[in-house]
Amino acid sequence: MSADTLHPDTRRDALVQNLIDSGDLRTPAVQAAVRPVPRHLFLPTVPVTDAYAYADQIVVTKRDTDGAALSSASQPTIIVRMLEQAQPQPGWRVLEIGAGTGYNAVLLRALVGDTGQVTTIDIYDDVVDQARRNLAAAGYHHVLVLQQDGALGAPDRAPFDLIVVTAGAWDIPAAWWAQLAPHARVVVPLRWRGLTRSLALRRHPATPTRPAALTAESMHLCGFIPMIGTSDGERTIPLADDVSLLADRDQDPGNLDGVLTPHQPRSGPV
Repeated sequence: MSADTLHPDTRRDALVQNLIDSGDLRTPAVQAAVRPVPRHLFLPTVPVTDAYAYADQIVVTKRDTDGAALSSASQPTIIVRMLEQAQPQPGWRVLEIGAGTGYNAVLLRALVGDTGQVTTIDIYDDVVDQARRNLAAAGYHHVLVLQQDGALGAPDRAPFDLIVVTAGAWDIPAAWWAQLAPHARVVVPLRWRGLTRSLALRRHPATPTRPAALTAESMHLCGFIPMIGTSDGERTIPLADDVSLLADRDQDPGNLDGVLTPHQPRSGPV
């Protein structure tokens, strides 16, 4: 393999072209935001020459003691789909829930420009510290990274024209509602009935005959690490040692505890 093929710029260009060819990266503004940003600088533990830095795959960056993923660099396909759903405009004030590596916040900052504002939040202090280091190392100094519960938003920076959520959410917290500008958008991976869907929602202000509302404009199936912090609306039902079922609070799946655990060994031909 040649040095040119291994160069991060070459791999970044190839990734961008693949996203364009797949139809996920469509609009010129989003293409212009994604193309120059060095993703490998936001993955300092991944070797520069490792193709993984520019593969169309999720890269887990934090795990708990049992190995479960707590934070990650999202799959590029999902990132650009959500940016296309959001369509951030110059001058917009943006709140990102889930700082991750800081990479997505840079893309948002490129789209809102010098007259805009990007605030990104994460609940983990080490994730916040790493995102700040990544942003500084890559030369991006105009993103505010805060350590706090994302479900509470950032009232001191509100109102927001756009809230982008990069963790699986069960609902739209009241704090997000309160911090939205009158015609703002929310792009959120919303989990219900066992699936996660990235929804682009537009806020419609209240009128004399109708309360304020969010209406969906687009939807994509996706997968995200669930939010933690303020209580969620799901429950977990263990089926086996390493298998669990997520159910909404209003669903009654019956007694499924241990349903996949074998009760006796099989014998004879299978």
